[in-house]
Amino acid sequence: DAERLQALVREIGPLVDGIACINTLPAQIVDASGAQALPGEGRLSSGVCGRAIRWAGLEMVGRLKKLREEMGLRFAIVGVGGLSDVADFRAYRQTGADAAMTATAAMWNPRLAQQMKEACSE
Repeated sequence: DAERLQALVREIGPLVDGIACINTLPAQIVDASGAQALPGEGRLSSGVCGRAIRWAGLEMVGRLKKLREEMGLRFAIVGVGGLSDVADFRAYRQTGADAAMTATAAMWNPRLAQQMKEACSE
């Protein structure tokens, strides 16, 4: 929530060089009948990543940027979550991320980091 994020940034903002956010969002993963979709016992709740959480990653970057400006802090913001292509990279940068990080998408596109770097020089 907004108050907890503000308190966190107030406490750690002057001490850190950067904040990376987000990685996954916890959710219940069910199939069409409402049963646990992921294999293995006790996996009803799992971390959701990829395109499905891009909105949350962008929202968090915007919130952190606003807090950084309001508090006069200098930490870098690393956008994470649902970054799958260069358009996503640009969206993170336009929202306020100083850098962006991807994990799963790089397995599907091993050139993604290179493409993002090239986009910085366009």
